[in-house]
Amino acid sequence: LGTAGVAITSTGVYRAGGGGGGHDTPGSGRGGAGGGGDANIGTAGNAPTAGAVNTGGGGGGSAAGAVGSANGGSGVVILRYPVARTITLGVGLTGTTSTIGANKVTVITSGTDTISWT
Repeated sequence: LGTAGVAITSTGVYRAGGGGGGHDTPGSGRGGAGGGGDANIGTAGNAPTAGAVNTGGGGGGSAAGAVGSANGGSGVVILRYPVARTITLGVGLTGTTSTIGANKVTVITSGTDTISWT
């Protein structure tokens, strides 16, 4: 089994879960919480799954004699800061901002650019 990733909230949101290791026993090789992909589990025709998009989760492995392993999930940048601050993302970045209690959380999922604060 892949290990759980890092908890980023108190409500069970995880990122960077480990990919499941290839295993010949059905039910084994599951990816960890936080985007880890499942391994090929006991069937040569069963392909492992990739890590979930925007989680940094690892890809699933392959059982002996089965289809090859899968890719890891794309990464993500998560910024938490006081609600009194304002972030501006450059036009080359894709992201969302939400307010959680006394903090804002900005999740950047793709792109290249700069950020600024006020």
